[in-house]
Amino acid sequence: SRGFRTKRSMKNPSTWEFAQKHFGRLWYKSAPWTAIVSSLVMLYSMGRNIAFIGFCGGCVVVIQLAVIIILGIITNSALKRNFTDEGIPQKNI
Repeated sequence: SRGFRTKRSMKNPSTWEFAQKHFGRLWYKSAPWTAIVSSLVMLYSMGRNIAFIGFCGGCVVVIQLAVIIILGIITNSALKRNFTDEGIPQKNI
């Protein structure tokens, strides 16, 4: 299966489903903002020399990667708060 894959998220079907839904909700909220920032950076580079355009493209990649990493950290933290290390749901779910 594809999706948010960490040791914690793949403990059992409950942790897997929780992680996919949690990461998906975060991605759904952050993707438009990431797209806007990426577009603005690339629009800013229009008409510039190729080195500057390449630099801006690299910045876009770094921004997008940082967003994915941050969402992964947030999702893994949510898993840790809601499930034991063995993947058993905490009482607060």
